[in-house]
Amino acid sequence: LSISVSPELTQDLCLVTVDESSSHNVVVWEKPLVQDIDSFLVYREVAGLGFVQVSSVAYDSLSQYIDDTPGIDPNLTQYRYAVAVKDTCGNTGPISSAHQTIYQFPPVVNGNDIVLDWEDYIGITPGSFYYRIMRDTAGNNQWEVIDSVPSGITAYTDINGMNEGSIIGYYIEIAVLDICEA
Repeated sequence: LSISVSPELTQDLCLVTVDESSSHNVVVWEKPLVQDIDSFLVYREVAGLGFVQVSSVAYDSLSQYIDDTPGIDPNLTQYRYAVAVKDTCGNTGPISSAHQTIYQFPPVVNGNDIVLDWEDYIGITPGSFYYRIMRDTAGNNQWEVIDSVPSGITAYTDINGMNEGSIIGYYIEIAVLDICEA
C-alpha cells in the first residue's frame, strides 16, 4: 500500500485594495493551477487575537475576497490580511505573509495648499509599486491623476489645491508594476 502526500501548499497575496462601489476591502491572490487545493482560507488580523479566519473561498471561485463584515471600514483605519491553502485532504498550509492596506488621513488645509498624508502599503516589495494621487475637483466622481510618488513616500502637498474647486476629494491609489489577476 502506498500513500501519496501532496507537498505543503503555500499561497501569497497579490494585493489588498478597496472596491470603489462598496468601500469594502478586497483581498486578491493568483491561484496556482494544481488539482489538490480545496479552498483558500482568508485571515484578518484582530486586535488581541492575531490572525483570525474570516472566510473560505472555494478553489473554483474567483480568487478574491470582499470583506463586507459589519464594522470593517477602510475609511476608518488600516487592516492586515493573509491567506492559506486548504488541500483536498483537509490539511491547511502555512499562513502567508500579511498585506496591510493604505489609510489616508483627512487632508489638512494650509493656506491655499492641501496636505495629504497616508500610511504606507505593506506586503509588496518596495520599488515594485508607486502611489497615484487622485483628485476630484467637483465632487462628481470624476477623478484625475494629479501626480505620483514612489513607494515609501507617504505625503504630498497639492500646491494651491484650494483654488481648484469648492468641493475637493482625494484618494491615494497603489499602482503595482507586476500585475496579478484574480
